[in-house]
Amino acid sequence: MLTFLLILLIFIILVIIIYLMYYNPALFIFGNKYVTKNETEEIFTISQSQIIHNKVMNLKDHWKKRNKILYTLGDAYYLDGKSKVSMPNNNKIILYDTFKDEYDQILNYFKIKLNTSNVMYHPNETVYLPAFHIFEVNEIFSRSIASLHIDKQYTFLPDIDECDLNKTLSFTIAINIPKNGAGLYKYPLYKNSDQINKIYPWWFLNFCYKDVDYIPYKIGHIVTHDGHQYHMIAPSIPSTSNEYRITLQGHGIYNKIKNYWYLYW
Repeated sequence: MLTFLLILLIFIILVIIIYLMYYNPALFIFGNKYVTKNETEEIFTISQSQIIHNKVMNLKDHWKKRNKILYTLGDAYYLDGKSKVSMPNNNKIILYDTFKDEYDQILNYFKIKLNTSNVMYHPNETVYLPAFHIFEVNEIFSRSIASLHIDKQYTFLPDIDECDLNKTLSFTIAINIPKNGAGLYKYPLYKNSDQINKIYPWWFLNFCYKDVDYIPYKIGHIVTHDGHQYHMIAPSIPSTSNEYRITLQGHGIYNKIKNYWYLYW
């Protein structure tokens, strides 16, 4: 009887540990785990961000439901693959007509950031514009459910053979964040570490690395990186119902033949 109770106790403890590892793996990290890094710059004011937020909400009929908590306003290569049409789709036209001033402001930002006037949205009409991630912040999103990944959406581009794969960028602009915050995790792993990601799930990697950078988002601020460092969306804890985490997302790559940086999603 005592042996049975001991086995039962061990089983219950293991179940609890597995449950906690899934819902909050950070509890099992010893030492200084998440290191906060302030790596954002203002690109839109708070009032501009509110205007963008209102425009996104007004276009709710054009949101695409991707899973239980994620919507997009616009198309993205990592979700939609290559366009099957030879002309821009309706979403792209609506996006540019609605957010023309904001798209112009993003271009101007990168012209300064990259120290060149040769920056534009990808000229091929079938390539997707930078656009919006919209998450419902609820109980599901309070857990670490996002994938650990690097950004290789450039593999879908029609001019990939002309591009310098060592000159890439990814950016996120926070338009609306939940009351309890939102952000990005960046791991000390880079694109030549593909095999590590294939073998081990992200929560196991938490045991392997003492420090993971946490970049908290600020409304109207942009986060840029080369996309080749492993990263993932940080969870957000809901404070009320009907909260949304809205970000404007995109990527960039340098076309060495045309001598231009192209932005896309």
